[in-house]
Amino acid sequence: MTQLYVPAKHIVAASAWVTNDAGQVLLVKTKRGWDLPGGQVEEGEDIIAGCAREVLEESGIVAEVGALSGVYSNLTKVIVVFQFFATAIGGELQTSIETSEVGWYTPEEALEMITHPVIYLRATDCINAKDTSRPVYRAYTMNTFNLVRSGDV
Repeated sequence: MTQLYVPAKHIVAASAWVTNDAGQVLLVKTKRGWDLPGGQVEEGEDIIAGCAREVLEESGIVAEVGALSGVYSNLTKVIVVFQFFATAIGGELQTSIETSEVGWYTPEEALEMITHPVIYLRATDCINAKDTSRPVYRAYTMNTFNLVRSGDV
């Protein structure tokens, strides 16, 4: 019996935990609520460049993307999100067609505002990161949020 090979197709996205000089974190409000800025990486685009582009597009903030904080696999929608730490280096807060509000908040305020379970998990992982050379890996399903795998990369 011959097996038909079907190449895997994943959507690749990048998101950032952007902080400013005051230690505040950047949040954007999208259709799913308060979120960390980020989105789909374009075909042929470098993941880090895509992350910086998404932050700028969604918030008006120019960010220097730093260490990888985690990789998150949505097994339901076949999306892989690369979560990075980033530092604001310029720009001014502004909304976009994807965001109705943007702002700087303390990490504690951010956790109170984020209601989506995966975004909350990514934010918590960024807050709790003790060693930026050890990103975390999380795999989950979304019909009902279920963390399938969790650990260091």
